[in-house]
Amino acid sequence: MIVKGNFTSLQELHCLRVFFVEESSSMNKQSILKLLLRLGGAFEMLAFIAVVMPRSWMEVSHNLAWSGRDAAWSNHYVHDPTGVVYLRTFNTYTSTSVRTTFTSCLICIPLHMLPHRQLNKSVHMRRRVQTLVASLFVANLLYVDAMAQQPRTYPPFTLVSRYTEYDSKGETVRVSIYTRYESSNGDWRVVSKVGADELATVYRRGKGVYQSNSRTTHLIKESDHAPGCLLRTGEELRRDPKFTRTEEILGFTAYVLTERPSADLLREHYFVPKLGGGTPFKQVTTYTNGPKVVNEPISVTLGEPAASEITGPDYLVIEQVPTFFRNIAEQLLTKPDPDYPTEALARGLSGVVNVTVTVDENGRVIIASGMSGAPQSLREAAVEAAYKASFKPIVVEGRAVVATGIINYQFVLPE
Repeated sequence: MIVKGNFTSLQELHCLRVFFVEESSSMNKQSILKLLLRLGGAFEMLAFIAVVMPRSWMEVSHNLAWSGRDAAWSNHYVHDPTGVVYLRTFNTYTSTSVRTTFTSCLICIPLHMLPHRQLNKSVHMRRRVQTLVASLFVANLLYVDAMAQQPRTYPPFTLVSRYTEYDSKGETVRVSIYTRYESSNGDWRVVSKVGADELATVYRRGKGVYQSNSRTTHLIKESDHAPGCLLRTGEELRRDPKFTRTEEILGFTAYVLTERPSADLLREHYFVPKLGGGTPFKQVTTYTNGPKVVNEPISVTLGEPAASEITGPDYLVIEQVPTFFRNIAEQLLTKPDPDYPTEALARGLSGVVNVTVTVDENGRVIIASGMSGAPQSLREAAVEAAYKASFKPIVVEGRAVVATGIINYQFVLPE
């Protein structure tokens, strides 16, 4: 600022200098105040988005995770979805948190848009508003954090189900029985039998998802993401755009959500609110060219399962998530041929069976599972052969790692 004029004394010049210093200081305070209010408004908007948006993300990701479940179930091991599923806490505190955040937004955003002179009219009022905005923001953060830390209760139960694959002629291709143990703390374990082997998926909330195998006595981590599955009420399920009807199954009211991922595929998911409403109670996948997969409940027992049913046997735990190695077949050292099943020979069955294998740092097969698309007898024979295979250690970035990949076995009928 340039000031022109005649000053009769040093005292007048000193007074003018003091005036400009005080005025500049006042303007700086106003600028800082305006900046703080704008920052407060921005933080409040981010908090509002952070509270509102995850609800929709949670529902979408949960549906996406379950839409891929049929492919996983068609393997020889039991595998539950572990995709991005957000905390169920939003069911309990979202509405209150949104109201608190939205209120502070309404106060904070208009304030930082006010001219400096209006804010300076009342220092007392300004301080009160600042205190109110800060209190609302802090209270909202504390409320969300406190609710997130509260233990969530899940409906405990034991579910026995039957998985059946049908071919295009309606003939049964494969049948398997599995048992799901759900704990009130959110942990669960799904167990199936393949021959003499017990295979299981173990979900430890907050720690990860693991695969276990009684043949090799290993518990292998598959994912670090295990925040807890979704909880949904009957009203929430009914409001879902995919909702089509309700059905009574084993004395429970199931809400059916129908989707068509592609023109030749129809999926029906049956959810029971009394059992949490987040994990399908029943699933039916139908292909327009005939094949069908039905995953249906046989029995349900309400109540907390035994602790040992949730945790499973005390196996050797591998905390490294296996690295997918596309060319794992090139690392084979030995690959014994499978025995041709007598049943398959009698029925004239042949074809290629793809097997997913997980190998440890020494190249030993610790999990093998046959993929869908081949008769059950051929898959079992291929899996048995895969356990006898050996690999070179899979090296990534200079160190041997636990790895997973796909190998195949071909069954050709003798002439």
